[in-house]
Amino acid sequence: MNCIRKPVFGLLCLVLVAGCLVEDPASFRTVNSLLPGHWVLSGDTPTSNIDFNPDQTFLAPAGIPGIVVRNYTGRFWQSDEVIAFRGTGVIGGIHVQFIRVQIQEDPTLLLLMTEIFDVYAAEIIGVEDINDLSNDGVERALRRFDGLTIPPEALGLIEPYLKN
Repeated sequence: MNCIRKPVFGLLCLVLVAGCLVEDPASFRTVNSLLPGHWVLSGDTPTSNIDFNPDQTFLAPAGIPGIVVRNYTGRFWQSDEVIAFRGTGVIGGIHVQFIRVQIQEDPTLLLLMTEIFDVYAAEIIGVEDINDLSNDGVERALRRFDGLTIPPEALGLIEPYLKN
């Protein structure tokens, strides 16, 4: 009888371990794969939207948290929970903004974009003015945020966007 129990127990353990090693398909859904598309500011009267294109370009007709400039368009880069934007708008000049992002999938797909204050970003990156960063400079600067816990006092406006 013990001879039968041991193989059955071993088989049961093997099945349980194998089941634990199988990853949930939802865990493969990263921010990078969910980000591209049209996002609309949540609320009673959505007045703002942002389009993230697969080629890493964006268009935000009313700006983003931290940059309130019409027709803000340019490139974006993402690393973990931070997105870096670099572009132009109706008001001349280059505008760079770092944003903390979080995506929630329940009950609808929601993108929370939180402004990272320019002063904090410039200090982390080691520059005086983040708007002076080139495309390559923005991409390199974004790596400084990897694994970094951003303190609440470095965060500003939070805006929730729904995927449309």
